[in-house]
Amino acid sequence: MKRYGFALVVAVVIIAIVVFPSDKKRIRKAIRICEQAIINENSEALMSLISFNYSDDYGGSYLMLKKRSERLFKTYDDYEIIADIVGITVNEGKAIADLKVSIIASEGNERGYLLGDAGSHRKIKVYFEKDKFGWAIVRLYDEKH
Repeated sequence: MKRYGFALVVAVVIIAIVVFPSDKKRIRKAIRICEQAIINENSEALMSLISFNYSDDYGGSYLMLKKRSERLFKTYDDYEIIADIVGITVNEGKAIADLKVSIIASEGNERGYLLGDAGSHRKIKVYFEKDKFGWAIVRLYDEKH
């Protein structure tokens, strides 16, 4: 009988891990959704993960970022993203994801890097805050800035 009780506890723990992913897994998923939104040139999907409180060192806001993404999607095609998640730190409803990123795209017959280059990826910090809908991006920081 004790074996069945132990097996039941182990099964419940495994199910909880699978059904209720950690914050780090949810942030990884949000990053992958952003990647796919850029590849598919889907501004709405991209902006669904950006907080209305977004701001950055360039004076960017949610609305500016939306306009910028729409303009980029009209100008460039055939996006390819190389993104490595170096680390994720979560602390009391806030998180920072450290990424190494390169983005390649085409403009007409020309193809080139929009971010990073062949020799090195750009180091980007993505700041998240947890709200009632999940994790949202509140700031981006380009370490080359």
